[in-house]
Amino acid sequence: MGVATSGLRAATNNGAQALAKVAADTGIQLRIVNGDEEALLGYKAVEGEYREKYGTQSHIVVWDIGGGSMQFATRALNSVTDADFIVRSLPVGGTSFLDQLIAKTKRNEGATLSPISNGEIFNSIFDARSLSAGVPKAIRDILLFDKNVQVIGVGGLHCEGINQSVSKTPEYTLDQVIELRWLLAGRDLDWIKANYTNTTYPTHLAASAILVSGMMEALGIRKVRVMDVNLTDGLMRD
Repeated sequence: MGVATSGLRAATNNGAQALAKVAADTGIQLRIVNGDEEALLGYKAVEGEYREKYGTQSHIVVWDIGGGSMQFATRALNSVTDADFIVRSLPVGGTSFLDQLIAKTKRNEGATLSPISNGEIFNSIFDARSLSAGVPKAIRDILLFDKNVQVIGVGGLHCEGINQSVSKTPEYTLDQVIELRWLLAGRDLDWIKANYTNTTYPTHLAASAILVSGMMEALGIRKVRVMDVNLTDGLMRD
């Protein structure tokens, strides 16, 4: 059993065919989950591994960024059942935010975002910050007022995108991402590929730095620890 997320949620015309092909080719049955289910599965996958690895009782907020959506999830204080989870899925991810910036900056269809100017970065930061309004107040309050909260980033954008570009440890800071976003100003794609050989997504890097830093600034997140987990891990712990 596996799960399918925003890509197949959006594939209204051929989603069923895609699921059938995967099942026929691999024998794996995929289930399309909605955004809130995706957030909850991501949280459960992280929580189980995090407790096993670190054994801490710190409050965890899981921030999952995919290509077409992002999810936030945490447990309510003193929660004992799944009904006490706080989850929210936002319909913007790394690829869709990149596409939005390309359209807003009036680049030709099929063009890359890089090079991006200082002015374009400055204006785009406000687009990223505005997304924080979709995060539930209960989660925003935890992020702002719980000094021991651990924000766990999952998904390729966090792990192979931002973290591999700015850090040699499994965590990165807001200051590091801010430095990255301004360092990329005026840099073309060839320069990014030559200087950020560790990143899996060079075409996305500038947009990712803007998206992540803007959200971190708006939500008061100073540090993100990354974890490589799979939503199927959450199914196993469900």
